[in-house]
Parts: sequence; C-alpha cells; structure tokens
Amino acid sequence: SGDNVPASRKAAEFIVRHVPDYPDREWFPYYRACAQLLLGRPAEAREPLIRLVRAKMTEYWAWEKLASTFPEKSRERLQCLCRAVRCPCPKEAYWVGLHESLGAALVAAGHLPEGRHHLEKSLDLRQRNNWPVHGRLAELLADTDDSEPADSRQLIERWAEGAEDLLMDGIPARRGVLTGIDVE
Repeated sequence: SGDNVPASRKAAEFIVRHVPDYPDREWFPYYRACAQLLLGRPAEAREPLIRLVRAKMTEYWAWEKLASTFPEKSRERLQCLCRAVRCPCPKEAYWVGLHESLGAALVAAGHLPEGRHHLEKSLDLRQRNNWPVHGRLAELLADTDDSEPADSRQLIERWAEGAEDLLMDGIPARRGVLTGIDVE
C-alpha cells in the first residue's frame, strides 16, 4: 500500500500491528514502543517503556528512551535524562547522544551554562571519535555560545530525584503503615 511510504515506516507499522500476536516474546513490547516513536506516537510508547525502565533502572539507554516519549521542553523529559546520566555506562562514547539531549533539555529549562557543559561533552566525544557534528548540535552550541560551561552535578541530582516517581504511573497505591513482615 503506497510506494511512496518509506520502508522504515512500513516496517514500524508492521511491528506495531503484529507484536501483540507474540505475548511471550520479552523484547517485542520494546520494539513496538520504538516503532511507535518512529511513527510519531510517543504517548503510546510510554507505558511499555515505563515497564522496561522498571526492570532496567540502572541502564542509561532505557531512561533515555523513556525521555523521548515526553515533549521536548517537559519536566519529565529532563528528569529522565538526568536519571540516565547517573547510570553507569560501559563506554563513554555511548553517551554522545545523551549528552546532546541532556544539554538541549537543560538549555530549554533555562540552565544555559549546565546545558552548554553537556553540549561540549557531546562535541568532544564526536571530535575524538572522528564523527560528524550534525546541524542540531551545531545549532545548540551556537545558541549557547555566550554561556560559560558550568558543572551540572547538583542540578542533575535534583532533577533526577523525580524521575523514579514517573515509574509509579499506573500502579495502584494506598497510603498506609506496614506493621508486619511478609504481608501482601
């Protein structure tokens, strides 16, 4: 249907349509969420990614993917990106996109010096690995050219605190006091 539809879009539509047919496949919901992001349906991708992050709380890539389900300038996106950068990473170069996304989110939230710090980290990683500097990063760096980079650790800690609250979305909860052990 439609020869003008890009192959990636066709593949994403196929994945979204057929993943529910395989409920026993552990990673299929993740692939479906990625396909929904590709199709411009971030709200539909959020719930399966929240479940993934609950299982992979120490994985930066899971938090980064969850962040992409929230609007660009949202508090939730910034919280997830800050939580992502607190996770361990086996190789610094894997964070090239995370530093750029976090820098953009910090700049959008009005934290220009801290955002500039992460944008420069992304630039440095690209230059050290002989990777091209694409338009978005170059534009963000130009927009923050007057800002002196500043350490972001305290800001990261503060914003990351709220990220785990996002994982409670959809889980029924009751306020109460636990008075015994082994109680459901």
